[in-house]
Amino acid sequence: MPKGGIKGPSWVPDWSKELPREPMTIGRFASGQSCTGGAKIIGDNVLEAVGVHCGVISWVEEFEQRAGHGTWEYWRRVWKELLKVDEKLDSRDAQLDAFVATLCGNRVREMYPSHIYWPTVSQCRRTLELAEDGGLKRSETGFNAFENSVQDFTPGRCLFKSRNYMGLRSQSVAKDDVIAVLLGFDAPVILRPKANGHLEFVGEAYVHGLMNEDAILGPLPFGWQAQADRNQHGLMVQTFTQSSGVAVEEDPRLEHQLANHEGSDETDKPNHDTRLLPGALKTRGVATQTFQIC
Repeated sequence: MPKGGIKGPSWVPDWSKELPREPMTIGRFASGQSCTGGAKIIGDNVLEAVGVHCGVISWVEEFEQRAGHGTWEYWRRVWKELLKVDEKLDSRDAQLDAFVATLCGNRVREMYPSHIYWPTVSQCRRTLELAEDGGLKRSETGFNAFENSVQDFTPGRCLFKSRNYMGLRSQSVAKDDVIAVLLGFDAPVILRPKANGHLEFVGEAYVHGLMNEDAILGPLPFGWQAQADRNQHGLMVQTFTQSSGVAVEEDPRLEHQLANHEGSDETDKPNHDTRLLPGALKTRGVATQTFQIC
């Protein structure tokens, strides 16, 4: 998001400037159906918002070393570098899956089952593995779809890593920036600490592992998977499936809520889930905190 002019706060867009490319994805459910949680302006244009602190960026891709859109040789080199700088990473399938899914913004069939021409995660992983072995052929199943997604999603965006997450954001991201999920905002955000204790809004980001309410509700129960698809009105909605393949909209991490539940004093917006209000999350033991963004 562009900064708010010479004197404006960082959280206000400056539409007089050219918009930098943001890591947009079709289905973004980082905070689910939570509301802004009483976000308010305090002091001199300081935005006070409630959310979850998810980590501090410890590694950022040296973007200037990337050639063109990024060759497969380049991305293999980046993966090997990550293995060296992060002792928690290894070459197991699950972690390589996270890497390849990040490169394409999770534009994979597991997340979007109706997009039959998008690759599966296993096809993405196989593409990188075959490239490593020198056996990559353009005719490999899923190669073209994965290549197209990576070349569409990564230009102008920088790969970054915190202790527990990796993601993509425009080149403005830097080490020691904070990754957070703010209630009522559909994508994770990058915030930069300032000397006065406030935070500067750098922008939204794709962060693998934080796009489906994980920061506020934790991981899905075993056997469940989050997906996204368009409803009868053409709107992208979050759904959940088990091995049966039947999709439901009710999040299995939340206790059942009666259809005619009473509204909360914290919000009267019908499109927001009262189980995700700050008070309810605190009762669930979620470590929410207040962020002051200037």
